[in-house]
Amino acid sequence: MQIKKGFNKLVDRVEKTNIYIIFVVILCIQVLFMLYYCDMKKGYFVDEIWSYGLSNSYYHAQLEDNNSLENVKISSELFKKYLTVDEGKNFKFGSVVNNQMHDAHPPLFYMVLHSVSSLFTGTFSKWFGLIPNIIYFVIVMFLLLKISQCVSDNNIFFIAVQVLYGFSIGAINSVTYIRMYMLLTLWCLLFLLENIYLYQKEKLKLSNYILLGIATLGGMYTHFFFIIFACPVVLLNLLYLYKEKSGKGLLKYILTGAIGGISAILLFPTYIQKISGNDGNSNSAQTHANMRNFSDWSNRLKAYWADVSSELFGSVWGVIIGICVIIIISYIFWRVIFNIKLKKTEKGLICIIIEKNDFEKKKIVIRKNVFIIGGILFICAFYYILVCKITLFISNRFMMCIYPLLVLLMCLLLEKTVKVCTKKKVKQALAMGIISILIIGVTFYANDPEYIYEEKGMIATELENYTNVPCLYVYTAPYRMVNNALNLMNTKTIYQSNLDNLKKNINSVNNSSEQLILYVDTLVSDQGMGMDDCVEYIKSSLNYNKVKWLGTDDMSVIYCLER
Repeated sequence: MQIKKGFNKLVDRVEKTNIYIIFVVILCIQVLFMLYYCDMKKGYFVDEIWSYGLSNSYYHAQLEDNNSLENVKISSELFKKYLTVDEGKNFKFGSVVNNQMHDAHPPLFYMVLHSVSSLFTGTFSKWFGLIPNIIYFVIVMFLLLKISQCVSDNNIFFIAVQVLYGFSIGAINSVTYIRMYMLLTLWCLLFLLENIYLYQKEKLKLSNYILLGIATLGGMYTHFFFIIFACPVVLLNLLYLYKEKSGKGLLKYILTGAIGGISAILLFPTYIQKISGNDGNSNSAQTHANMRNFSDWSNRLKAYWADVSSELFGSVWGVIIGICVIIIISYIFWRVIFNIKLKKTEKGLICIIIEKNDFEKKKIVIRKNVFIIGGILFICAFYYILVCKITLFISNRFMMCIYPLLVLLMCLLLEKTVKVCTKKKVKQALAMGIISILIIGVTFYANDPEYIYEEKGMIATELENYTNVPCLYVYTAPYRMVNNALNLMNTKTIYQSNLDNLKKNINSVNNSSEQLILYVDTLVSDQGMGMDDCVEYIKSSLNYNKVKWLGTDDMSVIYCLER
């Protein structure tokens, strides 16, 4: 009894407490949570290494540019200069823009990373990319709260949304992956929020239009997929403004979006060429080719949802939605269509009284928040379906910007289901809490964060014992050396060769050392030479007689040749 009273008081206090106080307390815990996983990060996906290279290398977009790999023997300084800001090259944003003109993305994320790196000349640190991501995460959580307040007035619902997203594997992956997707999420939510305000409020402040323009500029200047997210949002608001016959509001809205969009295009000279697929980049061309290919669309939809479901809902989303739908349909049938009651007769028997409800006497009022919820569902569906279609490969990163909204939609479904089951707020709070804990528990039981790379960290630690040993890197394409740039940066003597030129270049390798670290591209088998054959050829050509395997990453196998 005492426990029940105590819980009732707790729920009552939560309902009456300012939600921002609760929000800050939970957010502080979540920041510590993110710092813990950031600290655990030991290795990097190759794209993360490119993040640093494209941000900090002075007018040198790709490692092989400027004839950097003309000689078989190269300096480790090549990799250091590529990944870190060189002395006197601080805050050179023109270089960042130039590098991105030769790559695949708009430059804002890289400009931020370059700014942080410029404060620590000649230094590489994962925290240069992780700290900004944590800051973006904090802002995203605040924006998610504001969007949640547009669709509900229930503190328990707000807390559930914050907890389910902020402690999810999806959020951890977004923060620990040193790319632009956490920043993209920020711009998407800000853009959506200001558009919701446009729908909700009769008159917007100047600050709302300024934030809308900033979100448009920031989103377009961060990732091209922002346009895909923005299209359904803009379409819905244009239809609303047209319906309301608000010519002045329509003009302000179009001008705000135009200023933001045109500014992004003007600040990035190759913007139009890249989104049209005419910039000469193979990624852009393949994206446009995928738009015309429908053969594997259904498989992509399933594969992407497998990632989304596992990272946000522990792959039990189908069970959750199924139970919720059954409960809600049952409620509609028993309470809306029919009024079913149990009545005890004089003889002690129980009879069921079924009365069909008269809908002509009922007035159905649809509040604005219902249309907002429907709009969010439409936006997520539009983005999901189109992105599944056009991406070069299947990766969770492309869906990260809608993760918070998917969690919000799931929490709305859970909230409505719980309210159907009980009218008591205490029981509702208890049910939402238990469900949230179960979903998070199942998610962490079934998955691990993807971008921690502890095994890569172990390989890097092992290679620290061989910094004085020369190395030979055999690749199928020079860009694949970037994957091991951090290891190579600390190696004194480096030899490199394309597989096609290996027989010609092998004689340029000095074999006087008793040991040689050998990196062999995992794709050599696709080029007509097996991995074992390649290693054996190098071993015999350089007069080594022992091979020690050191590790395997996503692009290379690493050996130590010895005598």
